[in-house]
This record gives sequence, structure tokens and C-alpha cells, in this order.
Amino acid sequence: MRKPLHLLLISLLLGVNSLVAAEKKPFSVTVKMLDNGTEQLNIRAHGFPTNAPKEEVDLYVRDVVFPKMQADAAQGIQAAVWQLGYFHLNGWGVTQDVTKAEAAFRDGPRARLGRGLWRVGHVCLWERRDATKAGELFLESFDLGCKGAVSDASLLARGYLFGWWKLKPDKARAETLLQKAGAAAPDNRYYLLSMAALRMEQGKYAEAYELSSRVVPKLRDNRRDFMFANSIRFLSALRGGKFSEIKPEDAIEMLQSMNIGRGWLLWGALAVLLPVLAGLVLWTYLTHARGPGLMLSTTWIGVVTLAAGMGFMMPLPAAINNAAGRWMGAILTAAFCLVSARLSDGTRYFGVAPLASDVRSALRIGGLLVALLAGMLAVGFGYEFLYKTITGHPLDSQLVAALLKCNTTSDFVVTLTVAGLLIPFYEEVVFRGFLFGALERRWGGGWALGVSSVIFALVHGLTYAPVLFCIALALGWLRLRTGDLRQSILLHCLNNTLATLVLNLTKQ
Repeated sequence: MRKPLHLLLISLLLGVNSLVAAEKKPFSVTVKMLDNGTEQLNIRAHGFPTNAPKEEVDLYVRDVVFPKMQADAAQGIQAAVWQLGYFHLNGWGVTQDVTKAEAAFRDGPRARLGRGLWRVGHVCLWERRDATKAGELFLESFDLGCKGAVSDASLLARGYLFGWWKLKPDKARAETLLQKAGAAAPDNRYYLLSMAALRMEQGKYAEAYELSSRVVPKLRDNRRDFMFANSIRFLSALRGGKFSEIKPEDAIEMLQSMNIGRGWLLWGALAVLLPVLAGLVLWTYLTHARGPGLMLSTTWIGVVTLAAGMGFMMPLPAAINNAAGRWMGAILTAAFCLVSARLSDGTRYFGVAPLASDVRSALRIGGLLVALLAGMLAVGFGYEFLYKTITGHPLDSQLVAALLKCNTTSDFVVTLTVAGLLIPFYEEVVFRGFLFGALERRWGGGWALGVSSVIFALVHGLTYAPVLFCIALALGWLRLRTGDLRQSILLHCLNNTLATLVLNLTKQ
């Protein structure tokens, strides 16, 4: 016999120690509907032992209570008819049978039919894995005015979207379920999340963004669905041109919530990253005669990109959830790149002669850098104007703002140091040092300038790729012109420092 799965309470009026005696005494049975959607069987039995073990309770329900319910239902007592459905549904005193449960509900009062069909559908979906039958019952329960099936129907709609329960993807069926669920309970969080997923699949990004934004605050107690909702919000914002409306801190939260990693994974990634960086340093040192080749250079780029973004893409423990923690990967990368550049014939990247021999040359270099910086800014503003003119919405700058915007003075100092000094240093070493050198040895300076600039732009993302390609051309031209990285590092530092200052010292 199937053991009861729901709470079974026995309200006792008299206590004796004989189950046989209790069978001859009168009793009453009620089925109480709980707030969580389940049922509770309440029995008031004269003479049932106060401390009866569960086995005796099950035996009493099977041999005394259930036969009495069947007899009352056979006599047409309506309360017994619909309550008998829950006995069959939950296996109280009898083997679970959803078919008999459904029949009992249909024979009972119509006012209770909607809830009964929902509960049968729930068991069909989660215990019997009969999603098709469950969907039919949910739709019928909605037509009968029952709101209880909203969460189950919304999850089933996602099943039709993503092929859960071995279902064939069917957007039309999902739409039908969600339309009924939304009419019954438009603020239900599972309805909102499933509808956002449907709209995302249909390419209706504005609706998907609006729905996912509404549901995110409702899901903070459910990590998996919270991640899913933020994923929809993030992607629909990007594809629908809404990303500029998201606050920088919300952008960071979305990025972090979409990653399944927790604190332990962060430390595990760092534990793997350190020996990998150390291995790259050794590999670079062994190639010092000619400099890193293409394979080593691209490996450096991959590891650097992973390390630099690691802190922002992973939820951090509270103790390091600040600028220093989020920039940890960049700080480590800068240190290892400095060691690598020095061990790999540092004069190749940092020169041997002074950067400026006198005041005139210093002014000339300064004027050149300022002119290039002004040109880079002009390209950026021009690209933003063209982007808005062509697409009709502003350029999404929230990812940049999320990286650079600070709320405290200490975070600002750390961010300015890392973004304004360390990142330009290691990016120049990797892109204009290792990669540029490998390409130049193989194909010449022109190809090195073009290819390294394309890779630099793509690594930083497609949104700003045209601007970053032009910036990379300016930086690479300095590398090609001078033969080392000092002027390109200075220009890169000026650009990043200016961006950090503007984002933090203005309202833009």
C-alpha cells in the first residue's frame, strides 16, 4: 500500500489502547485545503489511541475510514464524493489512482471540480510525468475559475518551450497555457518568468525585457529562476536596445547572477589560474631569443581575457565584493605580464634609450599623444552618433559603466589604478608586444598592425568593435613607429584614465 505523502492529523477526544475498540466508535473525516496547495486529512475519532504509531494510523485509515467514505459516496453524499477523490489522489488508505480521483471529482460538486482537476494535473505532471494530460486538466481548471494551477501551468509552458518531460517544443501550446494562467493570476512570478521566456523565444525583446524586469525582484529566494530571469533580462536588453536603461550596479548583478559559481568556485578558479600564469611566464622566458610566437601570444590573450573578467562574472563573497575583489584577475595578470616582459628581453618592449632626450622631444611626444587621444575621442563620439541615427536607440554603454563606475572613494582609487594603469600595461604587452611581435616576424609590420587591431577589437566585444579597432590602430601605429611599447602604454593609460574620471566625476 502507498504510504500517505501529505500531513495526517488525528484529533483525539478519548484515549484507549485498543484499535479494535476504536473501530466500533463513531468518527468524522474532513479534508482541509492548505495554503501551499496540498490537502490535509483530519480525523476526529472517539477512542483512538493518543500515541498510535504511523503504521496503526495507516491501518485505521485503510480499514475504517476509507470504507466508510466509499459507502457514504455510494449513497450520494456529496461531501464524501469529492473527498473520496483526494483519498485516491493522495493514496490515503488505498493505492493511488488518478483516474478514480478524477472521476470522483467530476461526480462531486461543480464548485470544487476546478481545484480537483488541478490537483490531478499536478500529480500527472510531477509524479506520473504525463505532461499532455496535465495540460488538458490545467486548462479545464482555468475554465472553471480555479487559479491554483497557475504555477504548474506556467512551468508546463516552459516545458513546451524547452522540451522538458520529453515534450516536443510547441510555442503555440505554451502560449495557450500562459494566456489562461495570466488571465487567472497576472502577477504570479512563474507566469511572468515563463511568459518572458516565451516572448524571448518569439523575438519580442521589448516585452521579454519588461516581463523579466518585473519578475526579477520576486525571485531572489529562488537562485535558479533568479539566474534564468536575469539571463532573459540581459539578453533581451542587448537585442532589444534596452541595455542603456539598466543601472551599472544592476548590470553587474545580472552578470554575476547568470553565473552558477559561488565563492568556492572563485577561489578554485584562482587556484587554477595561478599555475597557468606561472606556466605562461616560463614558456615566455624559454622563447626570449625571438619572443613569443603566435600560439603563445594567443594563449596569453585567452588567459588574460578570462582572468580580467573573472571577478565581474562571478558572485563574490561579501568580504571581497568591492573594486579590489572584482579587479583581482586584472591585478594578477598585470603582475605576471610584467615579469614575463622583463624575462623575455624587456628592452624589446620598453626600449633602451630615454623616452624623451630633452624638453622639445617630450613636448613633441606629448603633443602627438594628445592629438591621437583627441582623434580617438572624435571617433568614439562619431560612432555613437551614427549608431543612434541608424538604430534609433543610444549606444549601450552600461557594461563599460558597470566596470568603471564606483560608489566609494576607496573603490574609485582602486579602479582608477587598475583601469588607468595596470590594464593598459598588460594589454599593450600582450597585444602590441607578444602578438604584434609574432605577426611582424611572420608577415611584416603592416599585417601585424591590421591583424592585432582586429583581434584587440573583437576581444573587447562587438558593440564597440569599430571604435576599438580605430584605437588599436593608433596604439599599434605608435608601436610600429617607435619599436617599443612606451608611447602606446602612455596613450592607452590616458584614454582609460579619462574614461574612468568622466564616468565617476560627471552624471553621464
